[in-house]
Amino acid sequence: MSKVIFIKICNHVKPFISKHETKYRKIINVYIKVSCVIYKLAHGANILTYNDFFLIGRSIITFVLQEVVMAINVVLNTYNVVY
Repeated sequence: MSKVIFIKICNHVKPFISKHETKYRKIINVYIKVSCVIYKLAHGANILTYNDFFLIGRSIITFVLQEVVMAINVVLNTYNVVY
């Protein structure tokens, strides 16, 4: 995947998955969230590898994957893409 396509995907999904930082938790960058989903789809890795590559904990990675996939579905439905 080229860097231009990756940035376009991140820009389309950003309004749906961006969050604010609080004093109890730090935000996970949108680029890291999207790269986790792309890595999962490309390699089918288990959850333990995400801690090594992306520095995301085991308990939060399932929520990140679900959040990004739902946002991609919303974006695709806005453009009336049949998949």
